[in-house]
Amino acid sequence: MNNAHRKLGLLCFVVVVGCAGCAGFAGNDPTGGKTGESVATVSFPTGWGADSVDPATALQTHRQSLAGQPRQSRVAITDDDGNRTVIRAVDPDAQTASVRLLDSTLRTDTETYYTAEGSYEYDHTTATATQQNETWTPASVGFHASNTIQRPLRNLAIEAQTVTTVDGTPAITYTVKGIQSPNQTPPNAATGSVVVTKQGSVMAFTIRKSNDGYARRYHYRLQTESAPVTKPSWVPAN
Repeated sequence: MNNAHRKLGLLCFVVVVGCAGCAGFAGNDPTGGKTGESVATVSFPTGWGADSVDPATALQTHRQSLAGQPRQSRVAITDDDGNRTVIRAVDPDAQTASVRLLDSTLRTDTETYYTAEGSYEYDHTTATATQQNETWTPASVGFHASNTIQRPLRNLAIEAQTVTTVDGTPAITYTVKGIQSPNQTPPNAATGSVVVTKQGSVMAFTIRKSNDGYARRYHYRLQTESAPVTKPSWVPAN
């Protein structure tokens, strides 16, 4: 992939939201034991099949399945240009949320804490906190940008392998076998795995897409069992 393709990919992959206050809230392997159910008889969520995924439909199902649920999520995108990590937590019941963006290329590390009374932004590089004049809802800050889910899943050749549990919920684990149509997108190879619940919540993926001389890696993890949003110490006292 040439420099023009790299820059275009970075611009298109707009990581708008996504942080949960601190890094590393979940392990790399979210799956538990096998449920005994076979992928030959499992009911696949809308947008998913035994060997296929429709990224746009899968994203819609993912968001619908999580509406109103407290959760934490983390996505990291790594390529030759640097690392971009977004960590997010939202508690709809408490009307609190946290979004943190770290970008090694831009050398930024900003965190926003949302409450029913207002929101605050903190620049970790300058140790500066400011109050923000913006309205928000759990729906507006509770999900990563669309491309965070759609772009990694786009044009993938996948195969359902096992039915396990993740955060106590039955989930289907897929193996990434490659790219469906190598001539349609710049990446011509892909490896990795995807975990999605039977309700359609994308719980985790580790995907590497590449061509000659270039690779981009996507790591994503969602946690739904316990997702409190703690007030950061840098929020000014009232």
